[in-house]
Amino acid sequence: MQIYRHGPWLKFILAETNMDSKNLNEPNIKLLTKTLASNYKKYWKYELYNDQRKAPGQKNKLRTYRTFKIDFEYEEYWDLLDNKYDKKLLCNFRLGVNKLHIETGRYYPYIPSEDRLCYSCISHQETVEDEYHFILHCPRHSKLRNNLFATINSISTHFKSMNNPNKFIWLMNCRNKIILNNLSKYIRDAYNNRISKP
Repeated sequence: MQIYRHGPWLKFILAETNMDSKNLNEPNIKLLTKTLASNYKKYWKYELYNDQRKAPGQKNKLRTYRTFKIDFEYEEYWDLLDNKYDKKLLCNFRLGVNKLHIETGRYYPYIPSEDRLCYSCISHQETVEDEYHFILHCPRHSKLRNNLFATINSISTHFKSMNNPNKFIWLMNCRNKIILNNLSKYIRDAYNNRISKP
């Protein structure tokens, strides 16, 4: 194993972990790896819940993600989805990198998060178009949602009895291949079905 001892990144890491480049042997490298992983997990958790932003009124972009993602670990859905497009689609949806107004309103022209309304619902009620609304409530997608929920209820006996916040968390953490593929199909079809501008 080749170790580059002179890079500034290595000096920084060694200083942060109180190690010296002269004694980078295999046990110390393992300790260094373990320390870096532990430090990164702490940093990840801090950023997940850090609501202090530089611009006034900005909120943490990961506010939905943190409702269902509590541990820094590999996500099994990545191995269960059938194709790369569905993997990317669900990954981006979970991370808040999507076409919903809660996301697109962050860009020019900036719209405060509470004003990023669902254009499909604007005539009925003023509802923010976020991931939760998109999956569970938007009336424009009710037919697609009914199909998705029928599939889920045929596989999971307890889904129907859950309240909506728990349904959302359960869906985002699901490890069933059939349900995940149907969830990705719902997201894809509902994106195509939504009204993106008034």
